Amino acid sequence: MIIKKLLFVALLIISIGHKLYAQSPFMFYITESGDHTDNKALAASYAVVEKLPGDSVWSVKQFNMRDIILTSGFFKDETLSVPTGKFIYYHKVDFSPDINYRANGIADTLNHIQTTGYFVDGEKSGVWTDYSFGRKTELHTYNKGRLNGLCQLYGNDGNVSLEGYYVNDHKEGEWCGLDAEGFVNFTDAYNKKGINIKHTNYLENNYRPPVMPFDLHTYLRKRTAGFKTPDHTGTLVLDLKISKDGVVTDVKVAQIVDTNFDELMVNAFMNSPKWKPATYKGQKVDSKFRLTFNIIDVIRPETIY
Repeated sequence: MIIKKLLFVALLIISIGHKLYAQSPFMFYITESGDHTDNKALAASYAVVEKLPGDSVWSVKQFNMRDIILTSGFFKDETLSVPTGKFIYYHKVDFSPDINYRANGIADTLNHIQTTGYFVDGEKSGVWTDYSFGRKTELHTYNKGRLNGLCQLYGNDGNVSLEGYYVNDHKEGEWCGLDAEGFVNFTDAYNKKGINIKHTNYLENNYRPPVMPFDLHTYLRKRTAGFKTPDHTGTLVLDLKISKDGVVTDVKVAQIVDTNFDELMVNAFMNSPKWKPATYKGQKVDSKFRLTFNIIDVIRPETIY
């Protein structure tokens, strides 16, 4: 990735001497292979580095030789070795004269944003999002540089097509493949080693599980507002009973994390909006549904640049 090139070039610049840092902002050229060069004719891009006033943070922006931005981000040190805060990666588009891509994309001149996310102390943290011409395609959650938390893939219609959770870089628990209406087409169950231990294809047996017709994460944020999540990590497992009318009639805690937090989550689902009920051969039926939540200590950047 481009950031790797920036880091590599930064180390080369350090070997040249700290005199480059005597003035801010300053610029250096980068070859196609990511090497530093003083010869503009050999450069494929260049980076502009500037120390933010009254702060120890250094801003870095990388451009191609037509002055189109490729990457923007921040580093904690003048050696550009510890990324911090928000990073944005762009994808250059060669526009066809008969297609107006810019009308559909998150555009910056001839670019569209490809990836956004945050670093904390040099490691990816929180939500990282990928885009294609302005359409969100993937969402991953990181904690201390490792995949930990929600992962979602999106279809061309913008709806979630695959959803599940990572724990320490491994898929864990139940991952769901969804159709355009939010119904589950299949599920894959993963153990703590990230091994797929069970695949269920609901299209083969004419059964469709119940579906939440509301955004779960937005709903839970509202229901748990002001409550401090447990300090320790763990996995909360809830077993729900949902009537053929879409009403949650019972919630049992199958795996405990924290008594107070567990009770809060049970109440949240007992009072949740109606679901789309499960169906079997086209008929609405009562059903059971298991939800797994991985409670992790996600470090959030205190300062967002």
